[in-house]
Amino acid sequence: MTKKSKHDVKRGEIRKVNKQLTSLLNPFGVTTKKMIVFGSRTKSTGHHDSDLDIVIIPTKRTWKTPQEYTALSKAINQASEKNLRFRGNKIDLQLVPDFDVNETGNSFFEIEKGKIKRKRQPYY
Repeated sequence: MTKKSKHDVKRGEIRKVNKQLTSLLNPFGVTTKKMIVFGSRTKSTGHHDSDLDIVIIPTKRTWKTPQEYTALSKAINQASEKNLRFRGNKIDLQLVPDFDVNETGNSFFEIEKGKIKRKRQPYY
């Protein structure tokens, strides 16, 4: 098991980011079914300047075409880059209709209906 790092994301920080993301997404008509926080900050491999990787799975698709999805995703990312920071660093935000948790690596946090669950995937 990997030793915890002072650079790991903490549950209180996830709650704060979740609230900020909810406020950021509301003007776009996007509500969150699930938020997945993954990457180096959840695997104890992050550094002081590591970003925070987040996948947003919306409750429903608010886009009808791939072009609308691309435009919405781009607008959300621009708003995120301008308004969201994690310990002064960037939040890498992805809006996806469905998500395979195996893409996150072996450790991640899942936030659904306000509840935070730490999950671990087996190494392959």
